Amino acid sequence: MKNIKGTKSHAGKQLISGAVYIALAVTVVAVTVSTITASFSQNEVTDMSDTNIADNNGQTPIKLPDIPEFSLDTPVSDSPAGVDAKVTETEKKEEVKQAEEAIVPEIKEDESYKETPASNKNKPQAEEPAEESFSLGYDGYIKPCSGYITKEFSLDVPVYSATMYDYRTHSGIDIACDIGTPVKAVSNGVIKDIYNDYMMGTTVVIEHADGVMSVYSNLSADLPSDIEVGKQVLTGEVIAGTGETAICESADVAHLHFEMKNASGYIDPEALLPQ
Repeated sequence: MKNIKGTKSHAGKQLISGAVYIALAVTVVAVTVSTITASFSQNEVTDMSDTNIADNNGQTPIKLPDIPEFSLDTPVSDSPAGVDAKVTETEKKEEVKQAEEAIVPEIKEDESYKETPASNKNKPQAEEPAEESFSLGYDGYIKPCSGYITKEFSLDVPVYSATMYDYRTHSGIDIACDIGTPVKAVSNGVIKDIYNDYMMGTTVVIEHADGVMSVYSNLSADLPSDIEVGKQVLTGEVIAGTGETAICESADVAHLHFEMKNASGYIDPEALLPQ
């Protein structure tokens, strides 16, 4: 019985000793873990605040740039503000302007060219030069009135008639002008005939010394009182005014229908009139 009691007492002491050792071991491990954690935390703070960091091989530390502290009040742009900003911006614009002027030469307006106004782009341009100056009785031919040619002489090729809705030959030229524009004798001569043509309206015929006759149609119904058959007229003398008596050309713009002919037939007036 005594041995059994001794054995129990010895086993109890061993259990107590083991528990103590285990408690000590746990305490040591806890202290060690706490120490390591605190060490790592201190090193991390040190590394974040220190700008000198060495690589894994212990080489020369790399110097990191200082990072300025940023806050909501820190301006985003480096440009100056206030009055200085306006002055700086003005100076920059002036520098850019001077650079552009140095690269691109100034282009001066070409005064020799003026764009035709839009209102005149669709208007037929005058086909004749400025009328030459002359005195009454000028020995030659002049234009019968101011204006531009809207329909040319055409005996070989029929041209379309906006009034008659067909194609027909045109034995003279049409000179566009306002109603009432003075019509002048194209050269010295004698009034050969005055009549009212059913299709071409009021017409005056002048016979010239070289055997050429000039025919003026679509005149106003009322002629000057001194214009009569047999009257001698001088170059440039007014014989009538343009009208709208030509029925077969009533759809055209106001104009003088002018013809020239000799014993052989009709002549293209533009071959004799000044260009």
